[in-house]
Amino acid sequence: MMGLHWVDVAVLAAYFIAILYIGVFQGGKQTKTLGDFFVAGGKWGPIVSFIFIFASAIAGNEAVVVAKGGYQGGLCHVLI
Repeated sequence: MMGLHWVDVAVLAAYFIAILYIGVFQGGKQTKTLGDFFVAGGKWGPIVSFIFIFASAIAGNEAVVVAKGGYQGGLCHVLI
């Protein structure tokens, strides 16, 4: 199957089943409203909210862009 060994497929299947179980059954017990779903019922606090917003504002490709600039211009040019 797509070059994967049967053990790899079994591990992936077990992972997805575990994640679905946690999300659907365990999460469903605690999620009653839309507020619970989107912001954990407001139980995060200001520090976790700040970290979440900060991480959302910084795109995942920023590390790639910085690495590209360092590679193209040389590391010394990036640091100066």
